[in-house]
Amino acid sequence: MTGERLEDLIDTARYPIGQLEPAAARGRAALARDGAYVLHGFLRPASVEAMLRELRPLFAQSYYCRQDHNPYLAPADPAFAAGHPRNRPQRSDKGCLADDQIPADSLLRRLYDSSNLRRFIAAVIGVPRLHPYEDPLGSLNVNVFDPGQQLGWHFDNADFAVTLMLQAAEGGGVYEYVPGLRPRTGKTTRPSRESSTAGATGSGSSPWGRARWSCSAAAGPCTA
Repeated sequence: MTGERLEDLIDTARYPIGQLEPAAARGRAALARDGAYVLHGFLRPASVEAMLRELRPLFAQSYYCRQDHNPYLAPADPAFAAGHPRNRPQRSDKGCLADDQIPADSLLRRLYDSSNLRRFIAAVIGVPRLHPYEDPLGSLNVNVFDPGQQLGWHFDNADFAVTLMLQAAEGGGVYEYVPGLRPRTGKTTRPSRESSTAGATGSGSSPWGRARWSCSAAAGPCTA
């Protein structure tokens, strides 16, 4: 870590997370409308490059695996045809750096540990507070997608997740989501459109970070 303050990592002129509003209000509106809140330019370009310099030497330690699954990450439902989007085969293959492989003094860790960032995310998703995830492996990950690898279409099994794109693929690698398929009732709408299960692959290494926090026990359900 090079000693940067959080304000030096984040474009706080564009996203003044220390003040919460109106940035959090924009996020709540985006979640209600689109089901996702995309923060373009959240980190300063120099911050992203500094994170990558810290992380690239660790990529060789990534654990690579392949998973064949359907969008529900569940056994096939015989009530639907094999080609139905409910049972459509998907493939996810990638490398992963687990939480315990990410240095305690790294910039990415500093961002994850930021109380201001936690308060901002809590305000966006509408819960009183967030707590660090206790999973020693899954709370903060770096996923590395080599050429031809992909993350298949799926309904996430977490209440919410924050994904930070650190490096775009040279080609392909489109990050896609479809609004309105997972309403706040907790019941997932079955996908009915062919486009809802279209996967995307990249033609260049594309690392991105994924972070999880847990909601306050009294907060009720939260979705993102």
